[in-house]
Amino acid sequence: CEVRPGPEFLTRSYLFYANRLFKAFQFYYWDPSCREPSYSLVIKGKLRLRQASWITRGATEADYHLHKVGIVFHSQKAMREVASRINQSSGEGCSGFLPPGRAWAPRALYELLSAKTERDCTAALGFAMHELSLVRVERHHQPLPGLQQSGSSLVEELYLGDIHTDWLERLHYRPTGYQRPLQSVVVSVDAQLMGFAKHSLVLCC
Repeated sequence: CEVRPGPEFLTRSYLFYANRLFKAFQFYYWDPSCREPSYSLVIKGKLRLRQASWITRGATEADYHLHKVGIVFHSQKAMREVASRINQSSGEGCSGFLPPGRAWAPRALYELLSAKTERDCTAALGFAMHELSLVRVERHHQPLPGLQQSGSSLVEELYLGDIHTDWLERLHYRPTGYQRPLQSVVVSVDAQLMGFAKHSLVLCC
């Protein structure tokens, strides 16, 4: 369970494909133990690796483009709170994101951002994916758990850019450091960016 300024409590799961497309899931919670789900974001886009970073040693700079961002609410309370923030603080195209009194629907996906329609209602959530502009992959061996076992297993970790502590600055901040790494759930020597997920990923509701 990660803690971000706000405070925000979340877990993450990111998938990167050979054709440079990616799909990311961010699961947000009410509590610092990540046991009470609030809402989830489903993020789709494309990532292009560029060159080695001049500022952050060992990192690769990257460009990304978001295609879609959707939100799933896990309670009426979450739906009411988020909709209120979007309706009050977003631009003209987002003022009627969800009408007051709209009933909560389990597993319903509502579109926050669409590249096709040029609609973007994510600003009110302090949402940005600038972490994808700085990438680093590390591989190392770690001992197998248990006293009776010998040997080691290959571990792949993905380091992404850090998040600004100021919610408003986060929308424009370009990272120079890293967040805690995501660990690959599918280790492949031939794949640099495939199937990275958070250790404590909790699929909820």
